[in-house]
Amino acid sequence: MNAPSLARGALGYALLIAAVAGLWDRPQWLLGAMLVMSAGALLVMRTRRHVVLYVVGTVLGPLGESIAIRSGAWSYSSVDSLFPIWLPPAWGLAAVMLVEIANGLGPKPD
Repeated sequence: MNAPSLARGALGYALLIAAVAGLWDRPQWLLGAMLVMSAGALLVMRTRRHVVLYVVGTVLGPLGESIAIRSGAWSYSSVDSLFPIWLPPAWGLAAVMLVEIANGLGPKPD
């Protein structure tokens, strides 16, 4: 177990969920919160791997959502576009935090 990674990931993920739950009806504020949290996370976890995870999550998460939305699987009722403006950075941040949690639960690197 790698306690620092687990703590960073769990805290970041909890903040992400709290921000979405508290600000979903104010998309500009939530976008700002996502961008601030993303910048903070990437400043703390300064590896190329974290940046790649963030970018991949930011692109592939909304891409998957777009396909599901266009196929009729679900929709967002509170937006005029395909998905909320805060969703791409939320996907990127979630990708980074979930990998941190997984790293924290795995064996500590030598």
